[in-house]
Amino acid sequence: MKSATIVRNQASGLDVGQMLRDAIRPWSKAYDSWRSELERSVGGTQSECCDRCGPDTCSCRCCVADSDLLVETRVGERRVVPITIENHWRRERPIELELSSWTNVEGVTVGGQLTTPTSFTIPPCGEERAILVIQIASAAGLATNNNEGNDRLTDVKDCQVAYADLRVKGCDIRPIRIAVAILPRSCDDYIVDCRCGCC
Repeated sequence: MKSATIVRNQASGLDVGQMLRDAIRPWSKAYDSWRSELERSVGGTQSECCDRCGPDTCSCRCCVADSDLLVETRVGERRVVPITIENHWRRERPIELELSSWTNVEGVTVGGQLTTPTSFTIPPCGEERAILVIQIASAAGLATNNNEGNDRLTDVKDCQVAYADLRVKGCDIRPIRIAVAILPRSCDDYIVDCRCGCC
């Protein structure tokens, strides 16, 4: 049956192969367009990151491992992170909070402490709020960067990430993994353009 169809098509002067190529051509163009765009985006990452006239966007990309809470900050900042702990049981629940030390980050000192009581009791179907304060300081402290003697905070060259665990004793949960991403000050800065838009 198949060979008879081919014979009939050949007898009528139709080229089946050409018909198939014509049918596939729109899909082929769409695939080629998609593939070239993918190659440009993947292959163009290096050129976009290394544009001499533009900012280095690669330094603003953070490699953050699995974490429950992500805090983005910069050197010199102090971040206040409120954490609410809920008790859905119909009886009170005693809670004790314990914050681990932070992992080491090159050139940066990360400090964090709970400013609220670390031991408390949550009433039935109630909640309690804990306040975590995170401070980011340069390991070198202040550095003079100009001839006038004005001190400025040193900065990180690219994104650095520090981790700590917050253990919530009394809750049937694993420790809360906290990630602090320390960004260079050149990331997402406010741009002031001195051009005159009306001239």
